[in-house]
Amino acid sequence: MNQIRGVVKNFSYLSAIQLVNLLVTFATYPFLIRILGKEVFGLVVFAQAIVGYLMVLVSFGFQISATREISVHRDNPAKLNEIFSSILILKGLLFIISLGLLVLITSLVPQAREHKLLFYLSMFTCFYEFIFPSWFFQGIEKMGYSTIITVTTKLTFLVLIFVFIRSKEDYLLVPLFNGIGSVLAGILSTWFAFHLEQIKFSFQPAKRLGFYLKDSSVLFFSNLSTQIYVNANKVIVGFFLGMSEVALYDLAEKVVLAMKLPQTILNQSVFPKISKDRDMGFAKKILIWSAAGQAGLYVLVFVLAPVIVLVLGGHQMSQSTGLLRFLALTVPINAISSYLGVQYLITLGFRREYLRVIVSSVIVYFIICGGLSMFGAITLNGVIAATLATEVFALLIMWLFVTKSRAKWRAVG
Repeated sequence: MNQIRGVVKNFSYLSAIQLVNLLVTFATYPFLIRILGKEVFGLVVFAQAIVGYLMVLVSFGFQISATREISVHRDNPAKLNEIFSSILILKGLLFIISLGLLVLITSLVPQAREHKLLFYLSMFTCFYEFIFPSWFFQGIEKMGYSTIITVTTKLTFLVLIFVFIRSKEDYLLVPLFNGIGSVLAGILSTWFAFHLEQIKFSFQPAKRLGFYLKDSSVLFFSNLSTQIYVNANKVIVGFFLGMSEVALYDLAEKVVLAMKLPQTILNQSVFPKISKDRDMGFAKKILIWSAAGQAGLYVLVFVLAPVIVLVLGGHQMSQSTGLLRFLALTVPINAISSYLGVQYLITLGFRREYLRVIVSSVIVYFIICGGLSMFGAITLNGVIAATLATEVFALLIMWLFVTKSRAKWRAVG
């Protein structure tokens, strides 16, 4: 019963965090799209998509692997200090590497070279990923800290956006204000960890850092592979169609990401319990309920799509209605495949199988996109069709791997 309470408590805090993120996103979106216009707003989104790949590097899968380690050793202060210090050092090194990669990107990519400052300011999202130890708070099941920090920083961002952005020329303030929130979040989270949870930082030997890096490497490559085709749509649209089309696609994607939040929260909430107990009966019950919920959510969004697009973007974004209905098909499919991957394959120790599914899915995605490019069929609906086909493929292969992996686990167990 205590473990169930822990899951419910984690779910409640994570829901609060994601709700605040959601409210701020959808509160600022109509304002920004009207002030900046589709072209400039699309440029801001394009920069975020490019930097999103670097954020995956800084994250390196620690959100899952470090959460698992913290959860298992939460009653061992010395081990907690070791894990916290190791992950923080590794993230710091990865952040420095990501900065170097950004210099290379802004030298080689024409759109980035013309707007270097925008891309460098967008790097604050990587700094946030480096300095904010949400994996630690989740592992010790004290998400209240993260909730306080998120509410504080997001409200700061919200106020700054509405007060200072007045014209298209103010577009650089969007990543700058987000950066101010990132720095504030870093300071608060560090204070909570060191002073309230009594974490003591210490430099770790290279061998130990190598262990944690290797432990999370499979998750990193799976996350990278996933983000390649998730962010690739906006990058491809930006290169082939233009920044206005990026804005149209982005509106649909933002709503779809909001639809995926319940599943993301659920995965994060039950992961500590399932990884510790390996209760596959419990995992199956959650899967059935979540799949049904996501299917119902799709029907609701399909019906309300015209209203959602009108409220968020106005008449100038009406083309996003069809895009939203099409892209939203990926939500129930992704909900099942992501749950199977995290709660079954990773929990049961089959991380390489999980990586193989993700990598093969990325290959399928780029084969489809390559075909579209070859026949001059790169359109907004075309890239969404590629994404949907990829999600279906990933679900089918994930299901096969889970079936085989459970049989192996029972045999070993």
